[in-house]
Amino acid sequence: MLRLVFLCDNLAEGPFVAQHGLAVWVEAERFLWDSGPNGLWLDNSDRLGIAVEDAEAVLLSHGHYDHTGGLRALLAKAGGLRVLGHPDVFSERLSVREYGSPGRYP
Repeated sequence: MLRLVFLCDNLAEGPFVAQHGLAVWVEAERFLWDSGPNGLWLDNSDRLGIAVEDAEAVLLSHGHYDHTGGLRALLAKAGGLRVLGHPDVFSERLSVREYGSPGRYP
């Protein structure tokens, strides 16, 4: 059986936190798809009883901050989790911040 649980998304109800980005728990093989923009979604996984530290790997779809920004928080919680993604997933990128000033993010 395949189970997808959206831990980070633009919409949420009840006690859950919504934010821009994506983190999806995929239970068929116990891996995480993307890691959201930061570690805030880890609260949602705790509320749902999902032990992300039991994941076999985290798969990164691409290198935008809202899909990879929570990786440090995830690794702090999950330890030696395997990280899989395209070789360019951690290439430097630019974003436009408030008032049009550019910012860099890994």
